Amino acid sequence: MRPLRIVVAFVFAAGALVALPMQSSLASGPEGCVVTNPANPGFANPCTYRATVSGGIAGGGTFKVTIKRGKKKIVYTDKQGNNWSIGTIKKGDTVTAQAVSPGSFVTTGNPCPQSIPGAC
Repeated sequence: MRPLRIVVAFVFAAGALVALPMQSSLASGPEGCVVTNPANPGFANPCTYRATVSGGIAGGGTFKVTIKRGKKKIVYTDKQGNNWSIGTIKKGDTVTAQAVSPGSFVTTGNPCPQSIPGAC
């Protein structure tokens, strides 16, 4: 009787391990844009996304990031700096990133996998 309980417990444990990764909240990864000039194959230049978590901005060369937060429009450019921490972009913001001159780049968003709380 004991070996049967072990088998049943193993089947339930295996079933849980198969079902857990299917949940989207556990499988969400980094979000945002990585924009280059000339454009890279993964993201258009400009790139727009809607933030589901807080994010930051980092860039080099000539770039522009526009954040729409409700009716407010916030613009960041290379003239103001090249690095803004996580929290600059808020959940619900619509973010547009653009690398303006050849050789420039800008990254926006949150590089931390959301499936690992406190990873960053």
